[in-house]
Amino acid sequence: MSQTLVPAAAPARASATDAPDIIFVLRRYLWLLIAGALIGTIIGGGLFLWLLKTRPQYTARVVFQVLGPPRPPTAFGASSDPTISGDDVNRFIKRQVQYIVGDTSSVLTRALQVEEFTSSRWFRENSEQPKDALRDAIDVSAIPLSDLFTIGFTCSDPRESKILVDALASIYQNNLRTDNALFNTSRIEGLTKSLDKQRSVVMNKEQQLADFRRSRDLDAMGPRRALQVKVLDELNTRVVEAQAIETTLKTNVENIKKQVEAGTFTLPSQEVMAIENDPQLRSLLSTKLALDQEIEVARRTTGVLASTILNLQTRINVVAGQIADRRDELTRTATTRVQADSELQHNAALARLQWLDEARKAKNAEIQDMDVWLVMAQRMIDEIADQKVILSGIQRNVTEEDLKRNTDDTRINKFSGPAVVPSIPSSPIWYKWWVPAGFVIGLGLSFGAVYLFELTNTRVRTPMDITRTLQIPLLGFVPDKQDDSALTGDLSTSIRTAPNSMIAESFRQIRGRLVAQADGVPVKTLLVASIAPGGGSTTVASNIANSMTLNETRVLLVDANFYRPGLARIYKNLPVTGLADVVATPSLLDSAIVESDQMPGLYVMSTGNITNGTASELLESRAFRQVVDQLKASYDVVIFDGAPLSLVSDSITLGSRVDGVIAVVRAGEVSRGTVARVREQLRHVKARLMGVVLNAAQIQGAGYFKQNYRTFYEYSAKGKRSNNTPTSVN
Repeated sequence: MSQTLVPAAAPARASATDAPDIIFVLRRYLWLLIAGALIGTIIGGGLFLWLLKTRPQYTARVVFQVLGPPRPPTAFGASSDPTISGDDVNRFIKRQVQYIVGDTSSVLTRALQVEEFTSSRWFRENSEQPKDALRDAIDVSAIPLSDLFTIGFTCSDPRESKILVDALASIYQNNLRTDNALFNTSRIEGLTKSLDKQRSVVMNKEQQLADFRRSRDLDAMGPRRALQVKVLDELNTRVVEAQAIETTLKTNVENIKKQVEAGTFTLPSQEVMAIENDPQLRSLLSTKLALDQEIEVARRTTGVLASTILNLQTRINVVAGQIADRRDELTRTATTRVQADSELQHNAALARLQWLDEARKAKNAEIQDMDVWLVMAQRMIDEIADQKVILSGIQRNVTEEDLKRNTDDTRINKFSGPAVVPSIPSSPIWYKWWVPAGFVIGLGLSFGAVYLFELTNTRVRTPMDITRTLQIPLLGFVPDKQDDSALTGDLSTSIRTAPNSMIAESFRQIRGRLVAQADGVPVKTLLVASIAPGGGSTTVASNIANSMTLNETRVLLVDANFYRPGLARIYKNLPVTGLADVVATPSLLDSAIVESDQMPGLYVMSTGNITNGTASELLESRAFRQVVDQLKASYDVVIFDGAPLSLVSDSITLGSRVDGVIAVVRAGEVSRGTVARVREQLRHVKARLMGVVLNAAQIQGAGYFKQNYRTFYEYSAKGKRSNNTPTSVN
């Protein structure tokens, strides 16, 4: 059964160098990093011991207690409130720190003038900048979760630190008493005046608000406004109704006028009845009826003169004309009256609409006036609130200033007696600086050194160098034979002779990557060549050929390395006639190919003897292409074992003649730049680089492969045990 090889995708262009992976550096050089950190720790500890012996520092301390704010004077005098919050203590201690060591501190100035300081060795050692040195030597700090704080003084003489801190504590207390006696009360007096003025402002604003509320009756304005809003809603409804009526009547007037002008107006039925009931019209109708009866009688009576009948007919016509004139007159009068009545109705509706609209506007104005008064009242309330905020701030300032005036001296109590001569140095402290710093610096320097080494080391050693840095597909990596305890027999045929080894598994994975896909153009010819001499291309080519043969594929393995043939060392029965002889004389093809006696289905051809020209000319000839076409027709896959790609041009030329190229790189032997250069050469001749095989990958230390190999062998061992012992399946 033949296998179909599919070419790998062309890699993207990438730089030949890249920064090493930090995790890889940490794992690979773990013991070196530990050693560097240990050396740094030892050096830091040594410096600590040297400083402890030559320049120890001692700190003597005096403890003070913070009392609560003073109570009002009683019959027994003023006293301090023992209840005090933590925030108040912290604020007070921060103020004392600034009072003692701040830029404007008078404590430091007075301390440098007393005899205890001027006669001390510390003063002689720091005579150039005594005030700055004194500020550095003093430490004022709170004792957590208490109302205590300490004043410490640090110097090289323990007895002198005790004397100087006692003197400093005495100066501090005396300064507090002096400053309290000389406290200028103008600030608090000014704040008190501002407080009284602000209170007056608030009272005036409140009185203005009360007068305004009373004058406008704002307390009853809410219900009254609600009632007026209800009335306004009713007026709005009536205005809408009046507008509808006025529009209807106006339309009626216009319609009557247009009908009258067009002569199509029809009087209402009541008007028609009024016309018919007119007395004069009824009298004329009665006269005409009598004449009609009389002429009818005359016509029936014999002997009546024709002149008499004619006279009667004339009288009837006159009466009929009078009837028509009277009816027209009455109709005109009725039409005029109907028009006048419609106009009167429209004018009445329009007048009512105007009256309602005026009433609505008046009511709306009344409500707006109420809203203005309410807004004015709210503004006055807001202004009073703002003035009260200002009043509260002034009151707080007055309280704080009053506390300051009665605080520092009366709230300080010397909790401890005189300072004690320190027996243990306060500096240096090993766990605060020297030993941890030595550890960090040693670790950092050792990491920097190994990282720099990795950064400058451009050799290909790991799969990451190929896939991430060079961006070339990785077909697989083969472990070094010394690291594979299951390897037996010849390395070049390990997939057949040591099938349970990790090396054999690696070649099976390479074969799987080559034959995994079933789509695309089949790869019938392959070139396996090392990037540089000694890469192990012959071993890789032989194992790939054996692995494909195990899958029932007819494979021809051809030795195309004319400078250092290697297949003859592996396959002992190779004839002398080889590739060069077949290209020169195609009829020798059958005699140049021999089937492996240990692997049926695997056929091998040697290099043969080049008699004319060079290997490059041989591979570029038309005869070679014809031989390749003939081999492709006879075998499923033809694998060429070529010369190093970076050494001679033969393999580059051969790479352009085959369907795919597999480059072999020995780990740690070839630089990334060389691999990148070969990749560009293959791309230039349009050769398809299917991927790279990383050969002889080391697993010592904390490399990439050690855990994978250990897991593989543990898994294999468990599988072997399961063949003999039944196990449960989850």
